[in-house]
Amino acid sequence: MEYIKTKRYFLSELERESYENCILNNHPELKRDFILQMDDEELLERLNIK
Repeated sequence: MEYIKTKRYFLSELERESYENCILNNHPELKRDFILQMDDEELLERLNIK
C-alpha cells in the first residue's frame, strides 16, 4: 500500500484524483466527499495504516 504513504498536497491534481480513486477502490465504504475532507493523518488513521 505504498500509495497511502504519499502526501496528497505534494501531488498534482491528476495524481491526487488517482490517489483518491485508488483509496475508493480499495475501501468502498468511504465516500469521496469524506476522503476529500480528511487530511492525510486522518485518512491514515481511518484506514488503520501507520
